[in-house]
Amino acid sequence: MRYTLLKFLRDQLSTPPPLHTHVYNLTNKTIVITGANTGLGFEAAKHFARMKPGKVVLACRNMGKAERAAERIRTETGFERVQVRLLDQADFASVKSFAKEFSEREERLDVLVANAGVARDVYEGTKDGWETTLQTNHLSSALLSLLLLPKMLATARNHPKATKPCISIVSSETHYFGKFTEPALQSGNLLETLGSEEYCRTQSMAMHARYTETKLLNIFFTRALAAHISSLPPSPSKDPSISASAPPVLVNAVNPGLCLSSIHTHISNPLISRMYRLIEPLLARSTEVGGRALVWGALGRGHEGDYLGDGTHRKYINGWQVEEVSDYVLRNRELEQRIWRETVEILGRVQPGLREMYLPGGEDLEAL
Repeated sequence: MRYTLLKFLRDQLSTPPPLHTHVYNLTNKTIVITGANTGLGFEAAKHFARMKPGKVVLACRNMGKAERAAERIRTETGFERVQVRLLDQADFASVKSFAKEFSEREERLDVLVANAGVARDVYEGTKDGWETTLQTNHLSSALLSLLLLPKMLATARNHPKATKPCISIVSSETHYFGKFTEPALQSGNLLETLGSEEYCRTQSMAMHARYTETKLLNIFFTRALAAHISSLPPSPSKDPSISASAPPVLVNAVNPGLCLSSIHTHISNPLISRMYRLIEPLLARSTEVGGRALVWGALGRGHEGDYLGDGTHRKYINGWQVEEVSDYVLRNRELEQRIWRETVEILGRVQPGLREMYLPGGEDLEAL
C-alpha cells in the first residue's frame, strides 16, 4: 500500500468511533502497558481500568511518575487493581528483570501493549552500546515480547475458552515512508550498523530517519513474530470449538495516528520541531483517542465491528481499521526474515537460550 498526504489527512480528520467498554469481558485478565505513565499509554490504561480486568500493570522507567499515574487512574476510574513495575527500555538488564519478576510472580498475561518509545534526531548511546531510539523502540520491545511470550502461551493453554492473549506493538504511519539505506543493507549486520555511533554520526540524515526506521522495524518484527507463533505445534484440545490451526497468541501492530504527545520534545532540529508545533493543533488526535486506538489493537472494536480474532494476527491496525502495510514491507520478505534472525541473535547475547528458542530448531518456549 502507498500512503499519500490525502490519506493522512483523511485519517486524521475522520471521526473515531466510541469505545464501548461495557462490551468487553476482561474478568481476571492481566494487562501490561509499557510507557503508561503519560500520553497514549496512560489513556489506554484508563480505558482498560474501566473494563474491570484482573489487574492493569503500568511498566515505566520513572517510578515516581508511574505511581502518580496509577493513583490518578484509581481516582478517575474507581478501579483499584493498578500496579506499577520498573521497566527502562534503554537498559536490557531492566527489561530482563521486569520479565523475570513478572513471569515468576504472575499467573497469567492476557494483553501486552508495547507502547514505550522515544524519538531522537541526535545520536545518544545507551549503557548497552546501542543508539537509544533503536534500542528503546525496537530491540527492547522485541526482547520484552520474546521473554513474555511463554507466559502468554501458558495463559492461552490454561484458559483456552476464556482468553485470546494478544501482543500489540505500537507502530506508526511513518513506516510507509521508511526504508533502509544501501550502506546499512549491504553491511554484515543491518541492526548493528544502524545502532553504531559511527553510522549515526557519519551517514547523511541517519538520525533524522531513525524514528521512521524503528517504526518500520516494528512492522517487520510483528509479522515475523506472528509467523513464528503460527508455526508452533498446536496445543491439544478436547474442545471441538477451539481450532487447532488458530494461533494461540495474536500479534499485531497498531498505529494510533498523529496524537498530542510529548514524544517529539527531544527533537533538536528547530525546523522539524516548529513543524510539529504548527501541525499538532490542527490535525493531531487527542491522547484519549490515541489511547482508544491502543485498546482496539489489543481487544478489537466490540459490537461496533469486531475485528478481534485470528483476522488481526500479523496485521497492521490503522486507528480502528485493519489496513495493508507499506509496499516496502510486502516486497521484502527476505528482509523480514533477516531482521528476525538478526534481532534474535542480538538478543540471544543478552538472554542466553533465546536464540535456541526462536530460531529454526528451537521450539521449547518453556525454557526461560
